[in-house]
Amino acid sequence: MDGVGFKAVNDTYGHAAGDAVIQTIGQRLARWTATRQALAARLGGDEFAVSVVLPPATALAEITGLREQLQQPFQHEQHTLRLDVSLGVARAVDMPGGTSSRILRGADTAMYKVKKGRATFPYLATRADAHEDTVNGCRVGRRGTHLLARAA
Repeated sequence: MDGVGFKAVNDTYGHAAGDAVIQTIGQRLARWTATRQALAARLGGDEFAVSVVLPPATALAEITGLREQLQQPFQHEQHTLRLDVSLGVARAVDMPGGTSSRILRGADTAMYKVKKGRATFPYLATRADAHEDTVNGCRVGRRGTHLLARAA
């Protein structure tokens, strides 16, 4: 998951505002994962990952709902802040070997395709995407759908 506009928040309102946005994203992710078979982690900076088991019939609606929650306005002091959120999605069953690093790689590649305008949300990673450059990170379940997001 990647937030578009996070750097502007830091530059305009200061690091305290950026920290507040990151904390709010973390709280929203915690609420979302608490009602699902899911795990969220901050990978660093404005980047978060979510591992979740979702039935195929509801996955699109669930992921769209998460994105909408994360894009709700943030309040910091007297300012209302808004961010866009880019999400990349990878399914363990579509990644060769289903290892956590391959799933994360696929989600990362999918997210960047969305950010660069080469795909629309939600972009589902394919086996080929798992081989592109990425960040190493968090362990995910073999059957989970992995979301990678940056709140920038």
